[in-house]
Amino acid sequence: MAAVRRKSIFAAKGLRSCAFIVSMGVITFSGDEWKGKLRIENGVTVVDNPEDGIWEAGEIRLIQDMVLGGEGDSRENFFQVAAVEVASNGRIYVLDAGNFRVTAFDDHGKFLWQTGKSDTGPGEFREAVDMALGPDGSIYVLDRKNARIDKFDPAGKYLNSTAVKILARALDVLVKDVVVLTQIRMGSFGAFGYIYDLRTQTFLDTLELSFETDVKIPKRTSISLEEKYQVLNDGQIYLAVPFPYEIRRYSPDGTPKMKILKRDTRIKPSLIETFSEGKGISITENGRAGPCFRSSQGYILNNCNWVSSDKIKTAIDFFDSQGRYLGAIELPNEQKLIAIDRTDHLYLLETEPFERIIHARWVRGATR
Repeated sequence: MAAVRRKSIFAAKGLRSCAFIVSMGVITFSGDEWKGKLRIENGVTVVDNPEDGIWEAGEIRLIQDMVLGGEGDSRENFFQVAAVEVASNGRIYVLDAGNFRVTAFDDHGKFLWQTGKSDTGPGEFREAVDMALGPDGSIYVLDRKNARIDKFDPAGKYLNSTAVKILARALDVLVKDVVVLTQIRMGSFGAFGYIYDLRTQTFLDTLELSFETDVKIPKRTSISLEEKYQVLNDGQIYLAVPFPYEIRRYSPDGTPKMKILKRDTRIKPSLIETFSEGKGISITENGRAGPCFRSSQGYILNNCNWVSSDKIKTAIDFFDSQGRYLGAIELPNEQKLIAIDRTDHLYLLETEPFERIIHARWVRGATR
């Protein structure tokens, strides 16, 4: 296993209507609202964003509504939260991986139930790494050590398990019982995904992003990116590439459709080195982008962090539905965006001094 050492927002001009101009395959916007460029490459729309957004700095604010987690009630004493999902009725599901359980809360944060324990039996977990909701509200949990996906109904009742034929670290649900798996691949550097039919246990399509490096990667070393291919609420598949800054969008059949690029001088190139006479590899990150989420209004929100004066700074970047960079909001250290619900409330995972989930809404406008 690779040794990965991490050294990992900004807040954000009024958005006005503008016209497209197409010339020699390059798309630009008239006016001076947005300074980026659009182009078409092999049928894929490429949105090339500048470092400065359209919105003014300080234009976005967060208002905290609710907190889950703490040091008191054991039902909210989270340890290694791997995923948060929010159902259409507002029910909140937390994959509390370190405690080998899924915990459910209502939309006011009241505890409802929990399921799971550490073992190999049906509905039990050894290394639960990701969770997703199906269109009918079913809960899918990927367990890496048990090499399977466990399925539960919205009330936490165990339904069935399906073997996973690859070493996967993340999943999302495309349609009922068809998932997108992100694979851990030995000796390769990139993000590798598959569309997998749980009913027939067959792979339908492949998604792949590989990186070329000057470092020879040992065949038995796993350094696949930690990012996941995920299905956002427009039904498209997204991948937030950590470095260089890029968001990729695929159609549900895996066809590449869009690349959203952003110049960001704060995210420095990662240092990739081998050790133990070339038998291992180390990646020292100097900032990263992702994962991303999509609001019901069509905004794309992407996590971002970087190192400043030996401290990790974190933010959420905002893009419109066309991929244009709008601006960002800075977060306290040790926080990251982990989910968005259908009312566009944000769920921020805070890891210090203990794990909590911050429920907040974002508003655009000057601070009063």
